[in-house]
Amino acid sequence: MSKSAEASGMQAALKYSIKLLAYRDRSEKELLEKIVGRGFSGAEASGAIDYLRQKGFINDRQLADSLIRDGISRKCLGRRGLIAYLQKRGIPSDIIEDRLGSEGDNLDAALDIAKRRLLRMSGLDADTIRRRLAGLLSRRGFSYATVKTVFGKIKLKEDYS
Repeated sequence: MSKSAEASGMQAALKYSIKLLAYRDRSEKELLEKIVGRGFSGAEASGAIDYLRQKGFINDRQLADSLIRDGISRKCLGRRGLIAYLQKRGIPSDIIEDRLGSEGDNLDAALDIAKRRLLRMSGLDADTIRRRLAGLLSRRGFSYATVKTVFGKIKLKEDYS
């Protein structure tokens, strides 16, 4: 392949990358998969990604921070849920650990979810409520310790007897 054909391939990959980034921010991994999936070579895709990284259009650390804020505020995810969310979006494990640190689950978010869901479970017995709330919080990525703490802070019908 000639240098001009190689350069035009990278230009096309770069143009496609910018189009993808106009929709939403993407991790390097997501972008690479999309570009290669579109039929560009690995070298063209890597060249486009390197250029975009140098110009500041791709930054996995900033994207991770944004996704963590979104995961906590909008999706109400626990630590495990955040890790899965970030991995799904292609954020490298070292960045995930760096950004999440050794923080535990967000107890306030877990309590908020439990209180909102309790309003819809008024006709159920306490065991069913506990089982359903534990399942909900677990699916959102909250640890057993957080779920146990939530149950210690909320009042169920049988607790009033």
